[in-house]
Amino acid sequence: MSNLFETYYDSFGHELMLGSPVAAKTSKGFIYGHVINFNKDKNNNSRFEIVPDIGHNKNVTLKKSFKIKDINVFLINIKKK
Repeated sequence: MSNLFETYYDSFGHELMLGSPVAAKTSKGFIYGHVINFNKDKNNNSRFEIVPDIGHNKNVTLKKSFKIKDINVFLINIKKK
């Protein structure tokens, strides 16, 4: 599944931009927030810097920002009424 997703990623229309609402998987749980920056680490892997809005698990301590690998960040849709 991951190879299929990586191969056809552009055709799904899930491009993240600055300010996009995202869900991100951390080692202690999920956080929900917004993308504020795109970075590369020393191994040339993509990392997103995310400002958290809420944490899903009580074990997650919210910091000012998280730097998370691109495979652990998911675009979410927020429906406003």
